[in-house]
Amino acid sequence: METTKRRTRHLYEKIGRINSKKKRSAKEYPNSYYYELDVDLENDSRLNKIFVLPNKLASETIWKTIENSEYIDKRYLFFCHNYKGNYNIFNWKELNNHGSN
Repeated sequence: METTKRRTRHLYEKIGRINSKKKRSAKEYPNSYYYELDVDLENDSRLNKIFVLPNKLASETIWKTIENSEYIDKRYLFFCHNYKGNYNIFNWKELNNHGSN
């Protein structure tokens, strides 16, 4: 249990692109949903999906960007929390497409 708490507090930095999104219903909260993102990460090839939960974001702008699919052809530095093996976006920074900010 203590290991899980430490992982959820730590921010993991993942660099990559969003390929697509899937809207998922939150079983615990009726009429609520989140997004599962299919991603290509440059610094973690084993991870191919990350999650976006509306109540876990640093900015509402991130949620709107995902909902409006305004992430196409963009590269991001994702700041994520690991909760029970799932990576959830907390914040992000848009990067240029050539490998540096």
